[in-house]
Amino acid sequence: MAKILTPDFGINRPLAFHKLVGKIIDRKKRNLVRGYAARPTLSGEEIKNIRLGNSAADAVVIGSLLRGPSGLISSPNRAKQTVDVFRMSSTQPIDWKSELNFAIGYLNAMESEVLRILPYFEQLACFDRLDTLTSLSAMQQLAEDQGASNYLAYKIAYLRSAREFQTPEVIEALAKLEDQVGHRLDPGLHFSAVENVSPKIALFSVAQRRVSSYASRIQGTFRSVLSLHNFVPTPINYLDLGPFILRMTECSLCDTLYAFLVLLSLAERFPEAQQEMEQSLRVTIFDGLKLIVERASRESPDAPVTEFYASQNQAANHSLSLYRVASAFLERRSLAQYRHGLDRVISIRMLADVVDLGKMQSTYGVPKKSQLLAPSETIISKVPCIRIDTFMRTALFLEFVSNKLNFGSLSDEEIRFIFENTMSLDSLLTEKELTAFSLSAESQARALIAVLSLALYRAKSIDPDVDFEFRDDFVAMICDEYDGSIKKFIDFLVEESPQVATYMVHSLDEVTLEKMYLLVKNATQASEIRSEILRTVGTKLKRVEFFVEADSIHTRSKFAKLQKYFDSSRMYVDSIALKKWLDSNPTVSTEQYKTIAAKDQHRKAKNDLTEPSSLELKEEYEYLVLQIAKDAFYQFCTNNEFGIESYLGRRIRHNTLEGVTTAPVIAVLKNDAYSMLLGSPSMKRNVENWLQAYQDIISRLRHDKLQFDGPTPLFDSALNAGDTFTKENIKTLIAQLGITNSDELLNDLIIAFCWRQIAPQLEGAAREIKTKVLTDSITIINKFFGSMNGALEHQLASELRVAVNETLRRVADWFQVPQTGFIPATVTQLGQIILDESTDAKPVNYVGNAVESRYTGISVHRLYDCLAALLKNACIHGAPGETIKIEANSCKVDDSHLLEEVSVTLTSRVPQAEYEHAKSRISGAISVCETGDEMITEGYTGIRKVKFITRGSEGHHTVQFSFDDSSCQLSLGFSIRVECATDENRLAEAA
Repeated sequence: MAKILTPDFGINRPLAFHKLVGKIIDRKKRNLVRGYAARPTLSGEEIKNIRLGNSAADAVVIGSLLRGPSGLISSPNRAKQTVDVFRMSSTQPIDWKSELNFAIGYLNAMESEVLRILPYFEQLACFDRLDTLTSLSAMQQLAEDQGASNYLAYKIAYLRSAREFQTPEVIEALAKLEDQVGHRLDPGLHFSAVENVSPKIALFSVAQRRVSSYASRIQGTFRSVLSLHNFVPTPINYLDLGPFILRMTECSLCDTLYAFLVLLSLAERFPEAQQEMEQSLRVTIFDGLKLIVERASRESPDAPVTEFYASQNQAANHSLSLYRVASAFLERRSLAQYRHGLDRVISIRMLADVVDLGKMQSTYGVPKKSQLLAPSETIISKVPCIRIDTFMRTALFLEFVSNKLNFGSLSDEEIRFIFENTMSLDSLLTEKELTAFSLSAESQARALIAVLSLALYRAKSIDPDVDFEFRDDFVAMICDEYDGSIKKFIDFLVEESPQVATYMVHSLDEVTLEKMYLLVKNATQASEIRSEILRTVGTKLKRVEFFVEADSIHTRSKFAKLQKYFDSSRMYVDSIALKKWLDSNPTVSTEQYKTIAAKDQHRKAKNDLTEPSSLELKEEYEYLVLQIAKDAFYQFCTNNEFGIESYLGRRIRHNTLEGVTTAPVIAVLKNDAYSMLLGSPSMKRNVENWLQAYQDIISRLRHDKLQFDGPTPLFDSALNAGDTFTKENIKTLIAQLGITNSDELLNDLIIAFCWRQIAPQLEGAAREIKTKVLTDSITIINKFFGSMNGALEHQLASELRVAVNETLRRVADWFQVPQTGFIPATVTQLGQIILDESTDAKPVNYVGNAVESRYTGISVHRLYDCLAALLKNACIHGAPGETIKIEANSCKVDDSHLLEEVSVTLTSRVPQAEYEHAKSRISGAISVCETGDEMITEGYTGIRKVKFITRGSEGHHTVQFSFDDSSCQLSLGFSIRVECATDENRLAEAA
């Protein structure tokens, strides 16, 4: 077992330490500790021996001996850095009384230090009413004294989320504080706190990602992982109290103190714990902690949700906002009790995959059905003031169904009402609950539950095929009750329960639809149904982003016409799905980067040189870009829905590789010319042995090499910031982001970065196959056939060498050039696709320096959508027989030649009788400031569509309009930044 480093006192520990050992009542334990005290280091097993089997009194003494000054496992005599706090815990928790008494002994031993820092805790308990600089000053002083702590990370996270940092003094003070605690050395601690507090971060999806990442690494309880512990910042019950206290004591002295403040705030719910504290904790410490809770609890519990905090997510419920900020103010009794109540119902469910809900989940009484179904805004708590909103009704519903008998008490109408007025049920309900719900529900409600069940599996499962059972039930329900028509079911769902339809939008993607073989005949139909779902639900809920996705499906199908060759086994990542995922799952780094980018834009717009520029914030800027790239590259590589792992898992490792590598050699062996030769038993046996050896080589390639994890993987999803290639790639990304001067193209550029980053690994895989694997395969042919002298045997061996050589080189080509999932196209090609689909096509003249330039990436889809909208209008409204002029010009926006700004202008002549009306209509469409609702009600087409698309990518719409009254000519145009097709793109298309 690994050694735990301890101060090297050897046998010369201070006299006070040995006097404390003498206070251990149990003689055997006293002698054991004396023996261990003579050692400079102790193993985990030896620490365990000391911790087990102690009376309450001895546990207090042992807590002092373990973590007090000169203790057996006390921390180094210096302020902690984040790397010291944010680490996995391997110590197994024991009963709560022992853990509490260990912690009491720790605090008693550190009494003078505790009393010195308690004033900081008192000040920070109410720092939401202090100005920002005063708050940062108090945090700075505490950090200089104690260093990093989870407690301090939460206070900083709240300040970042609830205040707008505008002045140089505030930014400088924050940077100084983060340097003090070593934030940049290990950002995990800070990010974990921000994920839980910031209203910009999607809490439930983040929790799901963290659980997936750490599930296999948990040692003991979920609290051994600080990122998971932070999702549940209060102890659920006495069973969870021991792990909670152990986690906090292992973090820092500040976190141990905060754990005691939490317990004092929850004294009514943990009365025995308070009795232990009052009995064994030094009076000075106990009274000091109690005073902090009493004074802090006088403050308004609703005050922490500032206007600025609420403004960052207008859609968030107040109860959810209070739930999140409460985690930074658990020394306030009302907020601690509010958060604790929801931790027992909501938070613990976010970790359902790594906890036993039967033991951990508990409530303080099941709410009445009338309360669950009460109208929104009904007050259910006065301190803090809580009204029923979507989040709170979700909590009430989860409490209500904790009694399984309550499932059957809900009517169809009540189920629809609940589903329409709750949130994230696909993340919070368990499979067993959904099954029980389905069995007790009436027929129409079962349809809603079927959608929710499918969404749950799609949301939680790593294996994209694990939803088979519920997918099968869903298909059966559609066949039995909706004549096998998903369209009919959509229409019913949108009318009866439009919010539940959003679960369907998230769960019924094209991949899932293609697997519903009884309902969907082919991939084209799956795309059509997906588009229908998006447009129907988008219209009902006025969600313009659904129309955008539906259009992207249409655009993708049109681009397929440009595709001359595409080997379905070649390396592939669904970049559109990746961008959608990145847009929907912003990380803490992404949000902080966007904040800096927005401030830098504001500074440049004002031409104010007194504010920090992106250059002055260069270190933070580059650091955040690196973190964003790390997170995105991990998803790019490992995501089972759209990443390279999906390709490796479902296309290469499963069947494609085996079939491709085996079929050519089987074809050689089945050649009639060798039938007599292979009729010989010895030759047949020789061929079988060779074939098995060859298949073993391919098997090792599949299982050991073509992996991100394994004994000798060829791929690595981790970004090595010290690698020269990675440094250059990051440098290019930072330069591109700096030139774009906005965050709209962030995810586009991140995806391009990922493709550049993975290229050397793909080239390495290709080399491995063309050299090592090919050499080994040829060697075994020589081994089994080289000693044969017959002409026919030599011919067989020669043909096998040729077949193996060609096969493995073909396999290597799959990895040779990245295929981004986008097809390079020119403006001329895009125009031709649009004209081919038009019933009013007119002659087109292409001019300008960019009409034959090749563009790729997501940006070329935007270029197509904008060009299509304007060209279709020009064809419909232009004068018969007149030629439309399309002028496309470009200029470089970066030195790497990866981005260009393309300006496209369409000029057409309008019949004189319609000219003034057309001019007025276009001017009106450009001048109107439309909203998302108007895009739905008045049409997501034409000029409005171009304005919407360019605003999304450029930060403002770029539509330009001019006219010539003398010739009745109208000119409409736009500009957009697009990704240039590189030489690699051209090679990929020509391959």
